[in-house]
Amino acid sequence: MNTKVSIIIPTYNRANLLAKAIKSVLNQTYKDLELIIVDDGSEDNTREVVKHFQVNDLRVQYIYQENRGLSSALNKGLSIASGEYIAFLESDDEWLPRKLEKQLKVFTKHLSVGLVTCWSFRIFENGNKKKLFKTHKGIIKKENWCNFFKTKGIISPNTIILRREVFDSVGNFDTKLKAAVDLDFYIRLIKNFDIYFLPIPLVNYYESQESLSKKIFG
Repeated sequence: MNTKVSIIIPTYNRANLLAKAIKSVLNQTYKDLELIIVDDGSEDNTREVVKHFQVNDLRVQYIYQENRGLSSALNKGLSIASGEYIAFLESDDEWLPRKLEKQLKVFTKHLSVGLVTCWSFRIFENGNKKKLFKTHKGIIKKENWCNFFKTKGIISPNTIILRREVFDSVGNFDTKLKAAVDLDFYIRLIKNFDIYFLPIPLVNYYESQESLSKKIFG
């Protein structure tokens, strides 16, 4: 497979955490990618943090917009993305190195799948405590879309990768919503595409008092 993946990181005043997320994307074993960082009006040194990576890696793009909220930032990234697959990452979390490689293989085996998700590690207390977070295993067919709501927990946007055609079919993120942006999107998606749950942890999701107060996908 030689197919570009577009990764979108929306961020707002997270310059002190952003580098970790960027490194985890650039260190992926799957290299045919572009990283689009959408700065939603940050007032810190986010721009300088991104420039540090742009000097050595042409795959990194930086887009600044006035503060308009999560959905607007995600849709801005989508409008620029050129990949056949789309993935998202929050600016204080990180991927394990083989995330894209393992998830892309699912698409080649299951042509009806529009979204692939995976398990994750929840990391607490400054990295001193780690817990495996499991969700469903295997495929949920669109004909059985009600079963999506029986899965263990809401899918974290950090864990997903999608075919670009999904957005062409079901639309982008709803800018009118202030919360549950991801759930609204999943409800539209599951009625049109199958979802595959890869039972492997491929994401580190950091939880702290700071992160719990700012998680952008409500």
